[in-house]
Amino acid sequence: MTTRLLSLALLSCHACAARALWSDPQQMAVYMRRCVQLAQEAAAAGGGPYGALIVDPSVGIIAEGHNHAAKNPIWHGEMAAISNLSDIISPSSVYSLAASLELYTSAEPCPMCMSAIAWSGFGRVVYGTSIPFIQEHGGSQIDLRARDVIAKSPKSVLLYEGFLHNETDPLYASPSVHRHDHDHTHRHLFGGLSFERCLHSLVDCPPAVALQQEKTW
Repeated sequence: MTTRLLSLALLSCHACAARALWSDPQQMAVYMRRCVQLAQEAAAAGGGPYGALIVDPSVGIIAEGHNHAAKNPIWHGEMAAISNLSDIISPSSVYSLAASLELYTSAEPCPMCMSAIAWSGFGRVVYGTSIPFIQEHGGSQIDLRARDVIAKSPKSVLLYEGFLHNETDPLYASPSVHRHDHDHTHRHLFGGLSFERCLHSLVDCPPAVALQQEKTW
């Protein structure tokens, strides 16, 4: 509660204070390394190795999030961090503060996350590993770069690409990391059964899955 109230107080006076400069490289390194820790925690919990956080340059880290996509397909690290920020600053709006905030993420935001970031109006995004690197190492990605989403956005977002990628790339270098994530997602969705087993045996499927297949077929 104390941390929450402190964040609220600092953020509430942010609008009437002079705009802080963006974080310097030394501070940025601290934040990106925290993203790596969050990504590792996400992987240990059965999710994808993705971590994100939000920074007020005049305060420090004010919200964090990591990947929960095995349970909810839209719950990427960036989405979790934005949602957590919204809870922390309530009843204030993310829209009213985001322009002076930075979002750090261990990997390049996917089109869904980058769109959410742009709509929210964040001032700067800093990411580590690129989408092409993840694709080259067995990861499934929608092939649309963050910079291209920004180019089509009505809002301007500063983008810092590939920051400390030598420290974030190892998170995504093994194809087994991506296979594990996909398999975990399928087994969660199909009640612990393999996707293939559900497709070939309606008797073995959980009721909700069987009903969905009946409607589809």
